[in-house]
Amino acid sequence: MKSRRPRGRPPSSHRADSRGRILSAARELFAKQGLRSTTTRAIAAKARVDAALVHYFFGTKAALFAEAVEVPIPVEELRQVLEHTHGPRGPVIARFFLEHVFNTRNRAISAILRAAMADPASAPLLRTLLETRVAGALEGLIPLPPARLRAEIIGAQFVGLFVLRHVIGVEPLASASIDSIVALVGPGVDAVLGSGL
Repeated sequence: MKSRRPRGRPPSSHRADSRGRILSAARELFAKQGLRSTTTRAIAAKARVDAALVHYFFGTKAALFAEAVEVPIPVEELRQVLEHTHGPRGPVIARFFLEHVFNTRNRAISAILRAAMADPASAPLLRTLLETRVAGALEGLIPLPPARLRAEIIGAQFVGLFVLRHVIGVEPLASASIDSIVALVGPGVDAVLGSGL
């Protein structure tokens, strides 16, 4: 059964602004509370819109979550960084992911991981993140077979680091500097990459 939507459309001058505010509010609340504990009313209140607009733009909370947690990974930027890297590339890849993807500013990552940990039904979102975003970004940069397996192992390391550092807050990892983590994780990434990268 389709979701009920309000009659008519919001004024055109407000549509893009309202939709953007809803997405921003959803990312923040999903990241803090997870999918299950976040209501569409709470999202609407934070976005300062009527709850009916949430349904108008996105239909269901699940559809809103799927759009809010889209995680773009700047693959070309990583490729360019690696092209200008001389020496071990594991530390470069580790720093790139810790600084540009798996960080506290990335609310989408937080939302996906909190949802997957709280609700097994959300696990496919985490699988998609790892398979199509992280591993997908790395696979084309790894010349040695099995490239996909190598990419997924590296991605799993960063997902685990993010959970321990920013979701659970395990010390001293949670307060460790990126430099210190890169120094320890980088050689391990090199080992997974093999000698061909």
